[in-house]
Amino acid sequence: GCVVTDDSMAGLTLDWNLTAGQRGLVGPHGVRADPRLVDPRRPRSPTPPNARLRPGSPAIDAGPDGSDIGALEYPNVYVVDARHAGATDAYYGYGGLPFKTIARAVEVAEGGSTILIRGGVYRETVRPTRPDVAIRAADGETVVISGADLVAGWTRQGDAWTAPLAARPKAVLREGRPLTAFTYDAGAARLTVSGFDPRLHPVEVVVRPRGLDLSAAPTATVEGLRIVDTLEGPQGR
Repeated sequence: GCVVTDDSMAGLTLDWNLTAGQRGLVGPHGVRADPRLVDPRRPRSPTPPNARLRPGSPAIDAGPDGSDIGALEYPNVYVVDARHAGATDAYYGYGGLPFKTIARAVEVAEGGSTILIRGGVYRETVRPTRPDVAIRAADGETVVISGADLVAGWTRQGDAWTAPLAARPKAVLREGRPLTAFTYDAGAARLTVSGFDPRLHPVEVVVRPRGLDLSAAPTATVEGLRIVDTLEGPQGR
């Protein structure tokens, strides 16, 4: 709702507002009721609210031409975009402030929602937990779920390069292709390669058995994900 002083009313058009308070103007088509936000948060909360609407919210279809009142349309969509500069798992997966991981979106999204994944490489296993949440790649964008992690922290030792690695790798990749010319020192917990600069030709170790795990929700909708480099081999979805 809006509070407007009397000397500001001239020429003002105000409508289609919703407020849970008893004061404030809502307009001739407005609504005075609890909007039923997913997580409204308290005033002065250090984190923003999840301003999506719950089922049964009076804001649904109550706006102009049947739109929803509020910033976000219902049914709810949660956005994941690991390449976005502001991506974070601390908030609620808005388009301009997306989640960084799919796992966080799966944890937060309520029933009937869609998790929309923007293009990029996601180094995690997608594990839907409820069948009524759809997980989809954004239209026209390539979403890759990788079972491999990048190796970092390379240092040069003569003609070779070495990097810390906690456990002996089951499979090593160079630019996505199998690499057999490497050694692993279990005592020092270090991986060594030679003949190329791994800072320019990325090296990965395959660590996850699967890129998609439907054990908790076997009928879940998962669309448009490309799964690569898993220990159990190729997976399609």
